[in-house]
Amino acid sequence: MSENDFDYLFPQVTIRSCEIKGYEWKVVVDPTREGHDPGMFFGRLFRIFDIHINRDEKSTWPDGIIFEHIKSGCRLTYQSGFLVDLTNSIVLKRKPRIRDRKRHQKSESIQKTIQ
Repeated sequence: MSENDFDYLFPQVTIRSCEIKGYEWKVVVDPTREGHDPGMFFGRLFRIFDIHINRDEKSTWPDGIIFEHIKSGCRLTYQSGFLVDLTNSIVLKRKPRIRDRKRHQKSESIQKTIQ
């Protein structure tokens, strides 16, 4: 008997590309790491949506954590609650939400003319 006759007994672990799609930011420096303890985030992969929070949210990432893109090598970190691109030395901010009252007033005037 050959070794291949028993392959059906030991299923091979396969990783589907859809399961890991988008998880391209790896934690390379974790400030929660102490001694030999790996910390909470070290070595884990995250999506940019997990790292770059919405404008209405406050950062829950610890200051000093560094993320590295696994393909490009670009690095991001959190300093004083702000996301900083270490490659270009710029703070990444989301644009503030602008509420346009004129648009709201136009829809009200259209509704009044219809009635």
